[in-house]
Amino acid sequence: MLILPHLDPQTPVEEYENLWYSLADRSPYWITEERPGIPSVDYGPAITRWEQVMGRVSPPPSIPDGRGGKFRLNPAFTEWMMGMPEGWITAKAIGISRNEQLKACGNGVVPQQAIAALQDMLAAFQTMEVAA
Repeated sequence: MLILPHLDPQTPVEEYENLWYSLADRSPYWITEERPGIPSVDYGPAITRWEQVMGRVSPPPSIPDGRGGKFRLNPAFTEWMMGMPEGWITAKAIGISRNEQLKACGNGVVPQQAIAALQDMLAAFQTMEVAA
């Protein structure tokens, strides 16, 4: 799990998020730890590219909102990775739980992928019409 080190487990989520956004360089936090049989991976370049596409900084990938301050996947991060506008799924005004937010992200369609699929299908259909 990608987390900021040296934080008290009782750090409030809002304080943790503020700390995340205040970092000038978040790149060290995008490198996974090496494990037996699993090499370390640097996700930094991909995250940086997506931040440029999205026009905003990524939310923290995990937040300390679990029991006893345990870090869990941040629904706002999954929303951001899907290319959704901020708060599209995770806005408090929507009123759905964290689990419902993650379920919505997991069952959702990535808009950019849907567009690519429809363009491919349209091109194939147009080719079929010409051939007929």
